Amino acid sequence: FNLEVFRAMKRKVKPEGFFSFKSDHQEYFRTVADLLREDPEVYFEAYTEDFYKSVYLDGNVASEFEKLFRAKSLPVYYLRANFKTPSLVKSSDSE
Repeated sequence: FNLEVFRAMKRKVKPEGFFSFKSDHQEYFRTVADLLREDPEVYFEAYTEDFYKSVYLDGNVASEFEKLFRAKSLPVYYLRANFKTPSLVKSSDSE
């Protein structure tokens, strides 16, 4: 994930759309979050560094990788952002 990929993604997301991102790698997750924060048109709807202990788990469909990390008691990092309007971020942990 880099600035070029972000700009291409931003052009493709519809006004009512959103960007959802999960990772098992903390440094990579924080790098993506920091890149998104640099854009004043990006608003976080959700952010947590422990998805399985967060308020965002409801309705989750876990990937095979996610299941592997959960089985090893490793955290899954999650964010959801839009490019439309600011939303209140419900975080179950501190950034």
